[in-house]
Amino acid sequence: MMKFEDWIEFLKSRDTRKNETNPFVVFLAVIGVIAAICGIVYLLYRHFVPDYLEDLQEDYEDDLDDYFEEEDEEKKEEEKEE
Repeated sequence: MMKFEDWIEFLKSRDTRKNETNPFVVFLAVIGVIAAICGIVYLLYRHFVPDYLEDLQEDYEDDLDDYFEEEDEEKKEEEKEE
């Protein structure tokens, strides 16, 4: 019978331990929530802020195309003269 009483005492102590919160688990939960919030804020920032680099690349490509078009026109004029 001694083992049965020990078992009951163990179960009672286990029930009282369930109400205690582990500080390490709370710390990890807080860090997880902060990381999730930071991720959401970053995604919203990337969504709403215009991409200036894309505009710059488009302008550069337009200038580059104009440059090559001018060279092509010069070559055509030279060929016509010959």
